[in-house]
Amino acid sequence: AQSVTAAQEVSMAPIVTRKDPSKDLITHVCTGQISVDEILTAVQEYFSGEVTKNVLWDFAEAEVDMRQPQIDNLMIYLRSLPPEELEKRRGGSIAIVAPKEYVVGVMEQFKGWSEMGDALFEFQMFYDAEEALTWLERSR
Repeated sequence: AQSVTAAQEVSMAPIVTRKDPSKDLITHVCTGQISVDEILTAVQEYFSGEVTKNVLWDFAEAEVDMRQPQIDNLMIYLRSLPPEELEKRRGGSIAIVAPKEYVVGVMEQFKGWSEMGDALFEFQMFYDAEEALTWLERSR
């Protein structure tokens, strides 16, 4: 039988998702060409399943195809999440590794969404995955 605390990995290339219950952490590693719709799918799957307090999005090796309608769809989805879904994340943290300038614009919008209301969780952007993980470990 698999241990409940063992890390689990799900691949939706170009997004590989790893869940580590022992750290209450889910990591999305994005590589290659990726669309905002693929990000939206991963976010929807995250909120439809068992959420973790801490989330790391690593875009270091990704090129995000950003078109405004898709970005708007992502923001509409995030704003439509019921308060009880967001409440599950209270006290959690989101770290985003975004070395590319154009990714930062989308992430700033996401940060704005995360800060709406009574700030249920922290949000921070990084340019290094190790630095992001260290921050998430500290914020537990």
